[in-house]
Amino acid sequence: MSGCDVCRTIREETAQVDLVGMTAFSLDRYCVPALENGASCLVDKANVKGLCHVLCAIVNGRRADVKYASSESAQESHERLLTAKSGNVNYETFAKREREVMGLCSLGFTSKEIGIKLGIGEPTVKTYIRRVMKKLGAKNRTQAVIQWMEINEREY
Repeated sequence: MSGCDVCRTIREETAQVDLVGMTAFSLDRYCVPALENGASCLVDKANVKGLCHVLCAIVNGRRADVKYASSESAQESHERLLTAKSGNVNYETFAKREREVMGLCSLGFTSKEIGIKLGIGEPTVKTYIRRVMKKLGAKNRTQAVIQWMEINEREY
């Protein structure tokens, strides 16, 4: 199992375990998969001092003050993953950042414009869009936006 698969398996099971992802590889490359699969944050495992600060914060009930931290609580992540696993796709199936990206997509913003607005890279925006497309079973961005708008119409 990959680290992301381990995180997802644990997070689907419980919200009672704090998950910290760590990698020696590019944090930019693995931040989305780690956070999407239930990790509270992602850190560089070569930065031992930073890892210790993160673990101390989490053990003491605080959020990790790092660049790649989830905007979801463990409970929110747990509920989202359970909903996605059940196949019932609704607004809550998607992570906060996925909702932000798709909201901007539905307003006609390009990936580059969305990245600037959200302070993330264009490749990261495209990764979020691909993940939403996969969850929706959409064949392309346009189809995903249409389905996204239909979901939002049903929810409100």
